[in-house]
Amino acid sequence: MANILIIDDKILSEKLLSKDLSMEGHHVTYVEELGDAMEELRSCRPDIVLLDLYFEGFEGWDLLHRIKLKTPHLPVLIVTAYDNFIGDSRLAQADGYVIKDIFTDKLQKKVEEVLRIQAQKTKNRDTGVGYFSLEKLKARAENYDIKIAAFAARVGSIQDEKKDTYLRVVNALEQKMFWIKEDIKAYELIGENGWENFSKEIEDEFKNLEKDYRKARAILP
Repeated sequence: MANILIIDDKILSEKLLSKDLSMEGHHVTYVEELGDAMEELRSCRPDIVLLDLYFEGFEGWDLLHRIKLKTPHLPVLIVTAYDNFIGDSRLAQADGYVIKDIFTDKLQKKVEEVLRIQAQKTKNRDTGVGYFSLEKLKARAENYDIKIAAFAARVGSIQDEKKDTYLRVVNALEQKMFWIKEDIKAYELIGENGWENFSKEIEDEFKNLEKDYRKARAILP
């Protein structure tokens, strides 16, 4: 069972949700003051955070950003009475969004779903299967920069009527490498938990780049 931290200044909501989650076997801690949230985060070491956005204004967005900066792998589920944030880009930092209801069934199911996903992510990080961290992606980018630069230098020394063709191939590889690095920058900006499949998408782009690189090497005289 999970250690759950609820951050919400509506004490009745907290107690109702805390009771229901406790009945499922979870250990629940809750805080009502925004200023106490980060300290409680350090002390109770939760497996998931349930965060309300509204604290006399939408300071919850700032807290979400701080939590993700401090603990990027910790899942944060937004729980709010407002239903107009579905298209808000800031939700990319969170791991889900649930509208408050007097009945907590939907929320409990979402909590279990997020915990299952997090358990799989943790397993993937531990085993290295299907998981590509920012560090690994950056290392691959550096490696391809070196390979493409060496390829370009080799092409530059060729005295051949096809040299322009070779240079266009190099330019295409460099352009692909540029866009991959831009994706890595975006991934770094939102954090590793921001978009669930983003690291896999970048890795797939590297695979396509590798195919083109091999083809390019094959055409050199």
